[in-house]
Amino acid sequence: MGEIFETVNRLRTVRVHNLSPQSNRDDHIRRQAFIWLVQNGGGNPIDWPVCCRSLCVQVRSAIEHLIAKWLDLVASEDASSAVEDLLSAIDREWPPHAFDRILEAAASHIGLTGLDCVKYRESRLKYWRELVGYFERREEAEAAIRSAIRCELEHLFESAAARSRQSGHATAER
Repeated sequence: MGEIFETVNRLRTVRVHNLSPQSNRDDHIRRQAFIWLVQNGGGNPIDWPVCCRSLCVQVRSAIEHLIAKWLDLVASEDASSAVEDLLSAIDREWPPHAFDRILEAAASHIGLTGLDCVKYRESRLKYWRELVGYFERREEAEAAIRSAIRCELEHLFESAAARSRQSGHATAER
């Protein structure tokens, strides 16, 4: 079932994002999406209506599976604690883009320009999620991760940020 969610994400990524031709990761995503399209829409050119039907069938199957699991779960005697656990897990799961705005704000705060925030976030995501996991409430985790990211950027890039600020001031003075 997890594979269909990966497929949807790959297809969305290829369609929505500008993938770098120099990135091995982006190339892998592009290739995997193309393989799925060929396998599920056949040939060249791709038969888009066939691909869409195939995607809908696979997504529907995954949703039906999740509904069945959910109904089994809430039918049990321990349903309320299961629902609480699920809500807690949802609150603790931070999608990658949730860190982007925090990272962008921290870079701006220290005057760091030109940082590829997505690329930097990808290298730090596992660690940042680990840090977030130390907190019980999302608000506490968000405040802490803001501070941690800002301190991290200051530690790693303070001199680069200072140069960016100086070149910005020099340009403004001209």
